[in-house]
Amino acid sequence: MHFPIDGPGGEIIETVEVNLVDLKSLYGEPAQSFYGHRKLRSFKISTNYGNSFHFQPAGDAPDELPLRPMVIAPGTTITGFYASQNPEMGLISLGVISEVIRRIRERCITKPIEHASLVVKRNKRQS
Repeated sequence: MHFPIDGPGGEIIETVEVNLVDLKSLYGEPAQSFYGHRKLRSFKISTNYGNSFHFQPAGDAPDELPLRPMVIAPGTTITGFYASQNPEMGLISLGVISEVIRRIRERCITKPIEHASLVVKRNKRQS
């Protein structure tokens, strides 16, 4: 699957929505504590240019999967992802990294935002 985003052209990810499935309903037994009680089934990325893509299992109709938006800190922009993968079940969890972004003299400067135990380092990039 391929979903290009035109970052240099000003396109940014505005929302990420996820669908989680109860592991007990998949396997008929209590979920192992490592996975919690739910597993990522699908996720949808939407941008400020009106583009979106729903990453989902083959054969699932998009309207069959209820999506919940992932919440980010006010005034921040989604700049990355982190995830967990299981060899048997594939992608099992997804998180987003968001940062305060401001443009100064054609340079994009990011300021770190703390997310639980994750700290994003300061990064200077040419835009």
